[in-house]
Amino acid sequence: LQAFRIESPIKLDGILDEGAWAKAPHISNFTQRELVENAPATEKTEVAVGYNGKELYIGIWCFDSRPDQIVAQKMKWDFDYGTDDNFEIVIDTYGDKRNAYFFAVNANASQADSLIVDNGRKTNSDWNGVWYAAATRTDKGWFAEVKIPFSTLKFSASAAQTWGINFERNIRHKREQVRWQGWSRDSSLQHVSRAGSLEGLRDLARMG
Repeated sequence: LQAFRIESPIKLDGILDEGAWAKAPHISNFTQRELVENAPATEKTEVAVGYNGKELYIGIWCFDSRPDQIVAQKMKWDFDYGTDDNFEIVIDTYGDKRNAYFFAVNANASQADSLIVDNGRKTNSDWNGVWYAAATRTDKGWFAEVKIPFSTLKFSASAAQTWGINFERNIRHKREQVRWQGWSRDSSLQHVSRAGSLEGLRDLARMG
C-alpha cells in the first residue's frame, strides 16, 4: 500500500470528502477469514493512507448492503470491540514483523488501542496512545477517519520509511470477518509477521 502525501488539511469528520482521499491509492482486496475462509468479502471495504510531516491519516470505507443492521453499541474509550462492527489496524513501525501498535474503531468512532509484542504472543492493553477518530453512517454503510500523530509512535530515523500494516473488518450481522493480509484461520491480526507493507513515508517528525 502506498502512502499519499497530503498537502492540504483533512477535517476529521468521517465524511472523507477531501480531494486527498480521492487522489490517494485505495486498497479493496479483502478476503474472508470467517465465515468462509478464503472467500471474497461480501461487502466492499476500502482503505487509503495519507500523511503529512506530523500525522498519519487512515481513511476507511465500510460499505454495507444492510446499513440498518450495523452493530454500534459501544461509546467509551477502549470499548469491547469484540461485539460491535469494527475496523482494526495494526502498524509495525520498525518493520521487524514482531511488534506493532493496534487500533480499533467502530461506527460511533469509539476507540481502543494496545501494543502487540513478540508477533502476538503478548499484548499490552494498558497502553493508551494519543490518536483521534471520527465516523459517519449513511444508507451506504459506515465510514471513518483516523488521525495518529507521529509523536504517538516510535520509528527509525530513516528519511524513507517502510512499515508493516494490516487491516481487519468485522461485520457482526453476517458474522463475517475480512482481512487485507493473513486471512487464514491459523493467523490472527496480532500476527505481525503476516502484515502487508506501507510504503512511501518520507521525512516524518520524530520525538526524541
